[in-house]
Amino acid sequence: MSFRYLNAASDARQAITIDPKYAKAYARLATAHDMLTEYWQSVKDWQKALDALPTENPSDAEKKQREQYQAGLNTSQVALQKLLAQPNRAFALPAREASQLPWVAAMALLPRLALEGNYDSSAWVISTAAQVFIDGVSKMKNTTKVGAALIGHMNVIASISNAVLSDNRAFHISDPQFVSMYNLQVQHEVISNGAEAWTDAGPAQVKKEVQARLQTNGWSKVRPAISITVRCLIMRAFMEGSIRGLHSLELEFLNTVLDILEWGRKVFRDVPREERGTVFDLTFVRGVRNMHLHALMETYAKNPTGNEQYLEELLKRSNDLIREVDENPPPESLRTTDPGFKLAYYDYCKGHALAMKGFYYNKMGNSQASKNAGEAIKSYSTAGHAYLAAAECFPPDDECYSCKVK
Repeated sequence: MSFRYLNAASDARQAITIDPKYAKAYARLATAHDMLTEYWQSVKDWQKALDALPTENPSDAEKKQREQYQAGLNTSQVALQKLLAQPNRAFALPAREASQLPWVAAMALLPRLALEGNYDSSAWVISTAAQVFIDGVSKMKNTTKVGAALIGHMNVIASISNAVLSDNRAFHISDPQFVSMYNLQVQHEVISNGAEAWTDAGPAQVKKEVQARLQTNGWSKVRPAISITVRCLIMRAFMEGSIRGLHSLELEFLNTVLDILEWGRKVFRDVPREERGTVFDLTFVRGVRNMHLHALMETYAKNPTGNEQYLEELLKRSNDLIREVDENPPPESLRTTDPGFKLAYYDYCKGHALAMKGFYYNKMGNSQASKNAGEAIKSYSTAGHAYLAAAECFPPDDECYSCKVK
């Protein structure tokens, strides 16, 4: 896995803390922000790198540094202007169309489905995710700044990220102030209760500091810090991939999340759930793995030439997810007590993983077609069987069912 940008930024910040006049550290931080498309920050860092260089009697090496940093600043400024010039892709739905949104229709179906004992419907998934999302956004709107203090609800980012992991079709922006409200909410939750989240750190720093903080602060402080860190990274990944279409960047953030979660599941496997928190639950990690599969597929599909490693990783991780679901089936009671959760974190995750296997073998067939027709036919056949198996994991009324059957 690659965490180069986040780890590079984390290392640079630590170097700056030790020496605030270290020009190379600012340049490294600026480069990391450029790669993360955070041009508004890289512009500031390039300028700080320039300001840290001596102005009197500079050496030849320092003159060359200044030229490089100025070029970096110029490039970042141009990139920032292009970013700011991009049109707003958000739009408002007319009231008559809003009433026909999928989660609204799904919620209307629930009483009838419950009466019929029908727990195999996509309505359970989308309505559950939407209710959690809408509740989170409603609470987020109440967060306000009073002087230097922030007042508002906690665990809002948990609600929004849970909704995205359960069914990202529930995510919608109905308020033009959503982004500013979200950023304020993150700020509120990061600093509240002394959580001190690692919103700017790479996985190596997070893992190191988690162990150190546990020795001094215990789980009461570390648990919320890990939770908000992981959930902010999940939401950043989702927004980069689904809203900005930057799937390679989405993959970078999800790699970081999985590195932290998979490490934590091993290191803290004997710590009670109520102590370590729900982000280390197998179903939560499975939701992130499911999201990661999609990011791998999109990253490869956007630029397949030279990126075959993403396709191979997609197959491996798809097989791992399928095996993990099969080895850890849901409790039988979950089907009726929480059908939305059962479908989202068991059936849908397995279905998506099978569909990714279908994608892999379809691409293999395409590459083999001109070289070995027999092998290509085998790959296409394997792809077809994977897609059909995927369809069986989804309720018949879900769009994913028809997509995989076709």
